[in-house]
Amino acid sequence: MNTKFKIFSAKRIFATMITLAVLIAAILAVTLTSSAASDITQGKSFSVNEAYALEKNITPNGSITFEAELYIPEAYRTGRAGSIISNYDGGLNKESWAFEIRNSHLFVFADNGTCYVEMTYNISQHMGTDAAPQYAKIAAVADTDTGDVSLYVNGEYKEKINYSGKAADMFNTAETLCIGADRRPGNESYFKGNIRSLAIFSGKRTADEIALDNARDFYDTSSSSLLVALDMSTKGDGYIRDLSANSNYAFDERRAPTFTAGNIYELKNNITPNGSITFEAEIYLPDAYHNQRSGAILSNYRDANYKEAWAFEILAGGKVRVFSYQHGDVTINYDVTTAMKTN
Repeated sequence: MNTKFKIFSAKRIFATMITLAVLIAAILAVTLTSSAASDITQGKSFSVNEAYALEKNITPNGSITFEAELYIPEAYRTGRAGSIISNYDGGLNKESWAFEIRNSHLFVFADNGTCYVEMTYNISQHMGTDAAPQYAKIAAVADTDTGDVSLYVNGEYKEKINYSGKAADMFNTAETLCIGADRRPGNESYFKGNIRSLAIFSGKRTADEIALDNARDFYDTSSSSLLVALDMSTKGDGYIRDLSANSNYAFDERRAPTFTAGNIYELKNNITPNGSITFEAEIYLPDAYHNQRSGAILSNYRDANYKEAWAFEILAGGKVRVFSYQHGDVTINYDVTTAMKTN
């Protein structure tokens, strides 16, 4: 009796352990699925009011390899999901190019249409659903020697399409590239999904190199051919960081800070050049301030008695004033507003 009870208890305990194991596995499966689904928040989404532009132009002087991690919501898997990277402005800039998504296909455009090709492979089949989204890693090798564009998804070769025209310099840029947008007014081609990372390499990366990139958490930042490697897994306030050696950050052109009488932004630490300095800045002045004193760009001027005061400011007529209490006051007569667009 006792023996039977013990055997029964052992069986029951064993069955209970199996049940618990199944339950734990189910819980883990839910947890893992939720974790994978939540990964979508690690990337960056875009809006019509954002225009992130690379700080510097890129000059591959030939073939390029484009790589990115993307998610496209189900609502945008037909039609145009928008530009991933582009400087297309409607045709005014003859050196414009773009990588964008149309009908879940990668579309490549360059040199005002010298390269104009829409791949046929459906990349969104690797992205899951909105309820359980997954990033897909895509890579495209644009060969300016043969006129071929080769597509890889998650490290695997999918297809190759030849375009009609060839030009060795078609991917050199005369106008700054935008991320998740292009340069047309209204920004209707902004990217409707999420981008977690993006890289441009000069030259043609091999299938093995692309497979290795797919296995990495990020791109090969040690590669001498890496032109830009944007990390969008962490959020920057108005910028996207570049992890390549070129430090080609992307900044939101539409979110440059404006100032009021109540705003004072101070540098945390003093600077001590101990000699000559070079001052550079990107500024925009509304039309209403072109003919009046527009204010200080950088200054520590307090009052007429502060002997270490200096300043860079804009005077009426777009003139730049350089002031130093100890060394004098110089006004440069060139009107810098002539290089600015109107309101």
